Amino acid sequence: MGELNRTIMKSQNTFSINVLMKGYCLLSLLSVVSITKATAIYTTVTPDTNWYNYLTYSFSLLTIPILLFAFLKRRKYKGIHFGYVIVYLLCRELIRWICGYSSIFDSNYFEMFFILTQSLALCITVCVLCKNQVAKIEKFLDYYVIFAVASQLFRAVLGFTTEGRLGALGLGVGGTGFFLASYIILLVYTRTFDRRFTFLFITAFVGLLLSGQRTNIFIMIMCLLPFVSNNLKKIMKNHLELQVGKSDKYKINFLVLMLYISVFVVLIIVALDSFGIQIGFIEPIKRLSESVTQIFIGSVNSDISILGRQASIEAGMKTLEENMMGLSNDYYDLQYWMLQYGFPTYPHSTLLASVLLWGPFCALFCTWYMCLLFYQLHKYKSQMRYVLMFLIIVSIIWGGPILVEPQFAVILIYLSIAKIKLITLRNCC
Repeated sequence: MGELNRTIMKSQNTFSINVLMKGYCLLSLLSVVSITKATAIYTTVTPDTNWYNYLTYSFSLLTIPILLFAFLKRRKYKGIHFGYVIVYLLCRELIRWICGYSSIFDSNYFEMFFILTQSLALCITVCVLCKNQVAKIEKFLDYYVIFAVASQLFRAVLGFTTEGRLGALGLGVGGTGFFLASYIILLVYTRTFDRRFTFLFITAFVGLLLSGQRTNIFIMIMCLLPFVSNNLKKIMKNHLELQVGKSDKYKINFLVLMLYISVFVVLIIVALDSFGIQIGFIEPIKRLSESVTQIFIGSVNSDISILGRQASIEAGMKTLEENMMGLSNDYYDLQYWMLQYGFPTYPHSTLLASVLLWGPFCALFCTWYMCLLFYQLHKYKSQMRYVLMFLIIVSIIWGGPILVEPQFAVILIYLSIAKIKLITLRNCC
């Protein structure tokens, strides 16, 4: 009896620590800038030579428990081993420094490495706490979606918007749109239709609209088309009961319903705008409706955002022509070169920005690895391949340097889910 009681007590303590650590990870993902600054042991600010103040980074004491947990439990982690990439990048910086090229060891700007390390630590911690079980990791992401969208609504109440758009705490506008769009793809392709699915889909969809991230929304729709078209074909052949499960049938009906509701909401917004009625929180949706209108009337090329994206890519390509082996892994070094070609920030392409900051070999290897994961999942007809498809497309035509830990942690978690699923599929065959 005493042995049984000790076992029960041990399992209860383990459960409590597990729940506390998961909650701590959620708080880290929803990091509040003021708290991070107040507990910072390392801080960088934009130098005076750069007029565009984009990145102010603080390494907080609150991150240390997650770093320690990830280091101690790293052998239990079954996701992707991004730590080797970080080691490679550090060695690359050291070689650049020895050879007299620009390096973080000269500039003393180490924020990029802190961001990469924190992101990996968060990914390892989440996967280990969830025992590398996909269902548990996805459940953690469910809670993250709920808290992220709740923080958006909280910011809406306080009036904290970015050009009329709303980002979640810790993610910003772009990161919020990216996370919620990729999450919706994961939800539609891998989850069973039920009340939980409905609640999570509506929550993520509302948050995505509030973020006003047009590129992510359009790519998400592209990635959802195979699901809708494949199942609609089966329905049209009148073999519904044999070929389309009830869950997929309900999902299609639900997606069609959401489409109708979206069109109805856009029409209401257009009507309100025509009468001069302005409502703050619908500005992101209005922005999306304007994009759709531009597509239909053929005036996309005049969109300021698209023109800015094009200019950033051109400046990035010119920077690459001058630095074929890349720059140092320092955002300000990249910004300096971009300014030389008339653009104040960075290339709006994660792939191009990574080629410049990490060097072509490392950046292209990481892209190749994602494509390889996609191909292997495609061979096993895993639905997770559509999330990988989204990540690959977005990395090419959207984004920029990795500047926030939560966004990159989400990417690593998705890739870890893909790898764990692939291992499971191989073991089953």
